[in-house]
Amino acid sequence: MSTAAQTSRNLPAIALIAPLPPPTGGMAVAALALRDHLEDAGASVVTIDTRAQQRPSPYSVGVRDVTRFAAIYGALYSNRHNYDIVHVHVNSHLSYLALALPSIAAAKAMGKKICITYHGGAAEAFFSGAAKRTLPLLEKADVVTVPSPYLGDFFDSMGVANRVIPNVVSLPEVPRRPVPQRLLVNRILSPVYQIDVAIRALATVAKTYPKVTLAIAGDGPQRAELEALAKRLGVTDRVFFLGVLDRSQMAKEYARASLFINPTSVDNTPNCIIEALQCGVPIVSTDVGGVPRMLKHEYDALLVPSGDAEAMAGAIDTILGTPGVRKKLGRNAAITATFWNPQNAWEQWQSLYQEL
Repeated sequence: MSTAAQTSRNLPAIALIAPLPPPTGGMAVAALALRDHLEDAGASVVTIDTRAQQRPSPYSVGVRDVTRFAAIYGALYSNRHNYDIVHVHVNSHLSYLALALPSIAAAKAMGKKICITYHGGAAEAFFSGAAKRTLPLLEKADVVTVPSPYLGDFFDSMGVANRVIPNVVSLPEVPRRPVPQRLLVNRILSPVYQIDVAIRALATVAKTYPKVTLAIAGDGPQRAELEALAKRLGVTDRVFFLGVLDRSQMAKEYARASLFINPTSVDNTPNCIIEALQCGVPIVSTDVGGVPRMLKHEYDALLVPSGDAEAMAGAIDTILGTPGVRKKLGRNAAITATFWNPQNAWEQWQSLYQEL
């Protein structure tokens, strides 16, 4: 190891480059959880929040990217004596170049090890285009990790060596006291997550279940549009926009939910599904991306096609109207959750850092 101080648990010092909340997107939450575990273990962590380099700017895209490159490289250079490993989190957007490039360049120039963690359910579509030419960039890292077997298989098919380590996802334990007919969504209010489909499904289900409600945790650019949709569909009194919740508040919402809905159009390994599994909540989800690798239809969840509000309403009706199905899905969800055990994931991260 380099001159950076070692901890009592022999963990190297880490420069963690990632977006951090707010908002509470999956990559941000995963990176924050990893940082918290590192600090709790006594590791030295230099945190570089990439959201601070992505604020609205009057400059052109090219100028912004150069500025971002310089800012990240500069932060790594100025802290060069305070870390051994550069760990950068990226996803399926062109901005990944603006984050990975300076991280790799700085790590190589300063003799540091580098780990790249790739998130994002849109990897296949992203790398099928011009971005495919950037795959060799990942090979510059000492190790590439992904949070799911789904992404691991994809990068294997592209010839990129990788290691699957789940996100460290956990919530405070809260006893389950489900409110009858209370549905829950926990996503950013953005078109890709299709919250409108959940609201449309609720409107259909409400014709059969007069007490059904939908709680929506999270915020985002679509909030006003979704509120207007609920009003048009006549379900304003049934839809509750909770805003962004902290971990303790979110744990209480899972405990109150009769079932959890994941209506997204693109996904990899959504933290919200892991949380719902850990809390033993029955799940209705679209069958996109890596979700079918996480959940088994009619075992621990009901899976429906993306964008199909009627199919989603049918699945919700099945769970609400059939206590046996509801109990089975909840019981099996807790079993499936053992694969995503946060302590096991954290031990894998410790081993990786020590190997580097």
